[in-house]
Amino acid sequence: MDCHSFNSRFFDQPVLLAAFSLDDARPVWTPNYTLLGYSTAAVRLGAFREATLKPILYGLLALLAGLLVILGLRNVALRYGVVTPQTAVALSWLALAGLVVGGLLVVRTPGLAEYMTARRFTLDAAHFWIGMGVLLVGLVLALHRPVNGGTAGTPAVLGKALWVLLVLTGACGALVLLKPGWLATLTRWAYTGFDAGLVLLALVYVLTLVLRLGKPAAPEAGLGQTTPATV
Repeated sequence: MDCHSFNSRFFDQPVLLAAFSLDDARPVWTPNYTLLGYSTAAVRLGAFREATLKPILYGLLALLAGLLVILGLRNVALRYGVVTPQTAVALSWLALAGLVVGGLLVVRTPGLAEYMTARRFTLDAAHFWIGMGVLLVGLVLALHRPVNGGTAGTPAVLGKALWVLLVLTGACGALVLLKPGWLATLTRWAYTGFDAGLVLLALVYVLTLVLRLGKPAAPEAGLGQTTPATV
């Protein structure tokens, strides 16, 4: 990731082209990426993908996992009558606020996120499987439509957005995997397109669960029944 960061020592390292310029007799320097055949736009796009998009994706996935835990615990509490639906909703929002504040504190503490979860290198090495998991969840949510006027499914607007994002992200992923030579330039952009699509998909997932967070389930729901807050 370091070589793709902004002001990278690898790509942006100045390289001496000539000791003396013909114009003013001064040294002539050029960024290393020009010698490697990359454009400024390509290098900056790669830095944006690695230093911005991927951290946002991992943060959204962590938030998604936290929301699933909150909704799961809430359903169990309601199922056994521990709290009322209104109290469950209030506690859910409180738990979400605590999760966000705690996440911000973790991010602001150097090295703490990697200590608590996984190293960035490990996450990047598993990026293919993480991407496939995000796409699979998107497919499940896109197919999970409300039944008989219920509210447990994915809203129609978000469902349509999921289908569009799945198609575009899948197309970028196919370009990255197949790497057709006649689309080399487009393939380079597809790497960032794929990660941007994953970020938008994860954002829709979070929004879907946040919407469910404000919908209390019936406390008398049985073990085999589906409630509005069921994940």
